[in-house]
Amino acid sequence: MLGMRPTFTVVLLLALLTTSGCGADPSLRSLERDPMAAFSVRGTHLERESKDKRGTTLGMPVHASITRRFSLGSVAPDDAVTTAAAYAKAHGWTPENSRPSSFSAHKRIDGIRAELLVTSGPVGGTGALYVYLTAF
Repeated sequence: MLGMRPTFTVVLLLALLTTSGCGADPSLRSLERDPMAAFSVRGTHLERESKDKRGTTLGMPVHASITRRFSLGSVAPDDAVTTAAAYAKAHGWTPENSRPSSFSAHKRIDGIRAELLVTSGPVGGTGALYVYLTAF
């Protein structure tokens, strides 16, 4: 019976950590409403999307964020970034830095400062487009 106590304690701690962040996060909802959260380039395929709520992990702040990764197929990486940058600018994002393979910008969404990073790079031998939205 004593051997189960450490196991129970670990399970309880893990349950508390995973459920403590439950509830709506207005920062994440604001990011989700922005057009860049649903953006895609024709000819690409959304491979992965993750959403993180604002909070803390081990006492360190975690910002609300959305990360999206697309496989490029036959789309040239620089063309995908250029298309994403044009779309972002058309939807109110203020450019900070622009290169052929990356674009960064910022804007206020519902009073929250948001940052955008669009970049391309290889994944598993093929090209990928990454779209990062972060609320501060």
